[in-house]
Amino acid sequence: MKMDEKAQTFTFEAAMSVLLIVLVLLYIIMAVSITPLTSSAANVHVENQLERYGMDILNVMSYKKPNEEYSPLKAALLYWDGETMYGGIYDYYGSAELKTFIEQTLVREGIAYNIEVLYFRVINDTRVIESRYFVLNGNPSDNAVTVSKIIPLYDSDYGQQGIKTLTYDVDGNATALYNLIEVRLTLWRM
Repeated sequence: MKMDEKAQTFTFEAAMSVLLIVLVLLYIIMAVSITPLTSSAANVHVENQLERYGMDILNVMSYKKPNEEYSPLKAALLYWDGETMYGGIYDYYGSAELKTFIEQTLVREGIAYNIEVLYFRVINDTRVIESRYFVLNGNPSDNAVTVSKIIPLYDSDYGQQGIKTLTYDVDGNATALYNLIEVRLTLWRM
């Protein structure tokens, strides 16, 4: 009879230990706040993947095919009136190829984006860098990534309209370079 009492005591102690461990684990889980936006290794991986995707998108948008005069991005900028487009690229001369490309990549994948253009300008005999949104789709999330690319403008690029009206000839016709613009693409998951 003494052996049965010891076995029951050991079983009771084991059950109480398991209960105590479960209660401690529950307390720890309740004390730590875990949300979908909590930074984690998986989140960093997603951001890195989005950054690489953004660079690829920007490179393709600024690639000029041998039989074309301008890349889709440069063509759209050369005819852009300088006004921010909200919600996506509007239909205007020179924008069709870029608009189609953006819709087939970013929009189809559920990726929100903003495109910002930075350029040199002269204000009161002082060179300044100005920026305007080319496309604005809202405020990026905390996990947004931004990639950028420098696009050269040349004296021979089409006319004095679009982005060329916002900038100036930085070297006064000493070379074929007109100005440099930086295009920033900000991406985030919706």
